[in-house]
Amino acid sequence: MEMNVMAPWAAAAAQCTMPGSSTGACAGNMALSILPEVAELRTGGNVLKEMNLLGKKGAEIIQKSGGLAEATKEYGAVQGAEKVYGEVRVKKLSDGTTVTLRGSSSGAPTVSIQQAGGGVTKIRY
Repeated sequence: MEMNVMAPWAAAAAQCTMPGSSTGACAGNMALSILPEVAELRTGGNVLKEMNLLGKKGAEIIQKSGGLAEATKEYGAVQGAEKVYGEVRVKKLSDGTTVTLRGSSSGAPTVSIQQAGGGVTKIRY
């Protein structure tokens, strides 16, 4: 399923009201949709896989254009303490969320967002 990412907070709020929604996943998705550090990363892409927004296990996948230059620019705008492990760059945010810039097995540069509550979003450029 492909859709444009326009209002992630609305999707997260809807997920929180779904029967069987776990409180931890709900809170994590709300944090991901509201934190200014990560909200901008989610805009302007097409959702290719929306697992964590539906309360399912697995990573949400968002496709964006721009390649390594755009991935690096957007990662650089995220505020957090950074550590570098070879070619992998990792930032830890104030709420415990981790944002990573790395290559992927598909070859596309990827920014991964690991929410403090456990959900994962991968943005492929």
